[in-house]
Amino acid sequence: MSLHERARRIADYIPDGAIVLDVHGGETGLEHALPAGCTRIPCQLINGDFGAGMYPEVRSVGAEIVSVFDVLEHLADPRELLSHVRQWALPVVISYRTGHDDLHALANLLLDVGFSIQRTDRIDDLHSIIKLQPASPVLPPVKTVGVLSFYHWGNFGDRLGYHLINDALPAHAEVTHIPWWPWECADSSFDLLVVGIGNSLYHGVINNDLLALVDRCGVSIGIFGTQIPSMPIGPELRTLVGRLHHWYARYEEDLFRYGRGLTNASHLGDWLITAFPMARPTTSDRLDIDEDTFTNSPLDHTIQWIQRHGTVFSSKLHPLLCALTSAERVGYREQEHLPGIFAGKIRSMLMDVFGRAFPEEELWAVDRERVRAYKQTVQVRTLELRRRLRHLLETRD
Repeated sequence: MSLHERARRIADYIPDGAIVLDVHGGETGLEHALPAGCTRIPCQLINGDFGAGMYPEVRSVGAEIVSVFDVLEHLADPRELLSHVRQWALPVVISYRTGHDDLHALANLLLDVGFSIQRTDRIDDLHSIIKLQPASPVLPPVKTVGVLSFYHWGNFGDRLGYHLINDALPAHAEVTHIPWWPWECADSSFDLLVVGIGNSLYHGVINNDLLALVDRCGVSIGIFGTQIPSMPIGPELRTLVGRLHHWYARYEEDLFRYGRGLTNASHLGDWLITAFPMARPTTSDRLDIDEDTFTNSPLDHTIQWIQRHGTVFSSKLHPLLCALTSAERVGYREQEHLPGIFAGKIRSMLMDVFGRAFPEEELWAVDRERVRAYKQTVQVRTLELRRRLRHLLETRD
């Protein structure tokens, strides 16, 4: 491959608009190959060393990336040059002519002087391009995470929770989402098990299969709420929480019902509010939300549609929570279509946000300051949750 062709190839690794410090040994043609928005600062080597007055002060010229082109293969010992370049603390792109063994030796040298190799690409039989970063980050080993939830249902809140838990987990987490039904994890085990994504646990879901899964995993946490005691799960839930590293309760009433005296339980709040921006309605029209509203609609469109309306009445929990961040007036009806199983969730949410309940079937004005304060509190607690997730994974053997 010709020198000018290699110049065009190395330019593919340089961002448009960058100020490029071009360390070279002679004419390379890189100045003609760089993206149009780049600025080139030439830095020529003479007999393997920087010529008098040719070495620029990197900070003063504002260089953002370094190109080392057609240089290293001509040096008897490139360590001194590479050590010097490393001191500039900038990303580096190297074009290098070498065989396989020489490339391996160069890689070891680059690591030794303090570079992190982002990628190495062979561009023909003789030449390679290597992209470097000045730091040497040590990536944590991959850890497996199982997330047990109702993520596969069309429910607005469960679908949002799927995205929130994915965002909360660190980059070295390899995530397997597990549906509660059908049960598909008879022999599964994970470094970390997350039980729930902000959804509710109720009678029937806490069983021996779940407890066995918790016991098999290295450590487990819960992110869930409960239902009104029309179908109490106190004994089962306390058994589950007793085996968890920590339970992040959705509402304060969850802790009052089932978490009193537990040292491994705390009040998270409804973290789904972090997905809703504080906004203002664009129409005074009323929106009525029931079981059939927004089924499988795109989440972003759903949030935008709810927040467009100045008055919202909802029989669903998380669409109402979304409406609190924007609507001027709201009303609700508890979900009681399955004899009491779902009753009480909205009341618990209102107690969390406003410190009081409101009567059903009536519209009332939203106290935006209370909503804003609640959202800020939940965001702070969610940051602590994220730190704990990372810590638990990084300390697993």
